[in-house]
Parts: sequence; structure tokens; C-alpha cells
Amino acid sequence: MPFSMMLRRFLDPQDRYCWEVMLSRRARQIERGSDLVREGDTPHFLYVVLAGWAQKYKQLQDGRRQIVRPFPAG
Repeated sequence: MPFSMMLRRFLDPQDRYCWEVMLSRRARQIERGSDLVREGDTPHFLYVVLAGWAQKYKQLQDGRRQIVRPFPAG
């Protein structure tokens, strides 16, 4: 279920407004190929992908990436 649909479905209008304001203030564009969190790191933020894709991958010894799970936005 898309995140925007979850906001509409599960939150009352005041809570939904708070989420939308928070997301708009903290929104940022991530460069293609950038890591949000690296293996072994502790995440310090909740990332919500509003457009594009994110993927979980393992770095192989020869330098290639093995995609473990894609996460489409929407």
C-alpha cells in the first residue's frame, strides 16, 4: 500500500497534516547510487521513499552488487 494512501486511511486529518508538514520540511533528493544506510551501520532516521526506488543489496567480493530486495516508491 502506498505511503500516501496509508496516511489517508489510518490517520485523522490533524495527524496526517503533521506527517505531511514534517515530510515536506525534511524531504531531500538522494543521488542515484548513494547509500542511505550501509551494512553494519545503525540507522538514525526513518526513510520514506516518495518517488523512485531503493534497494537492499549485498556487496560481493568482486565489487558487484547482488540485489536482495527492491523497494519501489508509491
